[in-house]
Amino acid sequence: MTDNGLYKMGRLPESTCEEPPVKRNNQAAAKRYLATVVQCLESTWEQHLSENGVRFEAPRLKFVTGSYCGIGRKQDSGAVYCEDPPRSPSNPASHGWTILPTCG
Repeated sequence: MTDNGLYKMGRLPESTCEEPPVKRNNQAAAKRYLATVVQCLESTWEQHLSENGVRFEAPRLKFVTGSYCGIGRKQDSGAVYCEDPPRSPSNPASHGWTILPTCG
């Protein structure tokens, strides 16, 4: 598994981003928190990959409040992956993970 180009680039540099506060049971605060953390990760990865000659393509962060790719909303679902369109994972923050079938 370590015999690939990503490992040959060396260690990912430590981020200097400050972790924002988040309020418990506050959806808006959770969204701001996740958006800030993702932005920090994107910045760190973009710099690291660019320095190694690799183009970085940032993933889209999308908050889904209804059904996603035809799968009804479940209280305990933590992840949904849809094949259509490709590369469209959905990982809402939750304490539990439920494996749901792919759709497409």
